Amino acid sequence: MVWVLSSVCASAADPATVVPGMRRRIVARADVEGKLLFNADGSGVRRRSLRLSGRLEYLETVLRVDDGHLAQTLRDVEHSTASLVVGKWTSSPEFSQRGVPLVARWGGAAVQIYSARSPLSSRDLDVVALQVDPLALDRLIPVGRRTKLAQSNPEGTWTVAEGVGAALLGWEVCSHQTLKCKVVRRDTERGVVLIEISGDLLGAVDGSTSEAKLRGKLNYDPRLGQCVWADVLIEEKRAIGHVAPGFEVKARIRVQAVPQDPIEDDQLRSHLAAIPSAPQATDLYLAFASRFQGFEIMHDRSWKLMVDGPSRTIFRLIHDGDLIAQANFSRIRSTERPTLQQFQQEVKRALGDSFERFVAASEDDRSDGTRVYRVIVVGAVESLPIQWMYCHFRNGHGAVTAVISIDARLVEKHAGFDERVLASLRVTPLPTPQQAKADEDTSRATR
Repeated sequence: MVWVLSSVCASAADPATVVPGMRRRIVARADVEGKLLFNADGSGVRRRSLRLSGRLEYLETVLRVDDGHLAQTLRDVEHSTASLVVGKWTSSPEFSQRGVPLVARWGGAAVQIYSARSPLSSRDLDVVALQVDPLALDRLIPVGRRTKLAQSNPEGTWTVAEGVGAALLGWEVCSHQTLKCKVVRRDTERGVVLIEISGDLLGAVDGSTSEAKLRGKLNYDPRLGQCVWADVLIEEKRAIGHVAPGFEVKARIRVQAVPQDPIEDDQLRSHLAAIPSAPQATDLYLAFASRFQGFEIMHDRSWKLMVDGPSRTIFRLIHDGDLIAQANFSRIRSTERPTLQQFQQEVKRALGDSFERFVAASEDDRSDGTRVYRVIVVGAVESLPIQWMYCHFRNGHGAVTAVISIDARLVEKHAGFDERVLASLRVTPLPTPQQAKADEDTSRATR
């Protein structure tokens, strides 16, 4: 009721602020057009046309506020549709965990989105983690400026705080930004302040450098203490990176926030008791199930999926924009069960002249019946010292091999980088031929 009263009674001298328990319906639309850039074999950059359109709608409840800004919200996704066209291939990704609430949290210079119940998949995260997120929009307008915006004739220009630009675009880091907001006028009929935003940004995401021009318009409602509408145009050029193609695109993102009745105090207290203010590391892990190789893993967000195809699945570990390690997963078609010693000999033959020596070898039987062989090897490729970890997983569904390679000089610095991935791997049944064919078509469209 505090929020309702503040909305009704707000005056020029006392603008409203967001408070826990308030709710709003968010409707976001994205339209993207441009080119994807590929250079998979190193022979030269190739281009494919790209078109993406999507719509996301969810009911958002404010859980926590930090110094007048949205700090954490709960999101119930009610609608998600998307259409992706790359060249002549099409895909229609959807959010698969309908009915499972999501938590959105301001993480300092990023919006963290995770599930309140079970881990998200990277595919689901891509659907719900849109650019121009409402939590980033809220940070465009400093709390200290909101009193001025509540005046009858507001005016002024201000520089957007560092970190907000990266969060708006979904980048991991922004090295340079010139984003500014400018008051245009007050719309007395609708009771909102019209604001323009513009600027250039340089940054990086997923191991790729990126540059963008951003232009947009915002409607800020002083009675509610929040942006209620945004229409943002983004021209972005992203270089081909360690895990993904580059692109040159123009995107239009539109976001509307419609106030709803607040939740009851008892319900708010229940949410706050169930959802900590900061997530545990495991809350941010992503779930992955290969569409081709028949295995499942849990991984932190530094591991990026590069390929999930009929021959193998590849992840790469990216840290501060650098490529740290690579993990290859492949299904073993043979039904023969090797011994640990036989597996070691297979590893030695596979590495050939790169093999130097074995560092460790072990075998283990898990409680679910999975037999695991683990072999650590050191060697060199073109004078570069490399450590390989070979793992063989076998249960009643079959067998999968995982090979993780890393510069041997980085092992100590990134100790434990592989533990969660390997400890969580579970061999699952292979998809049916019909499923595999459908998944291959989708993979071609999105690779």
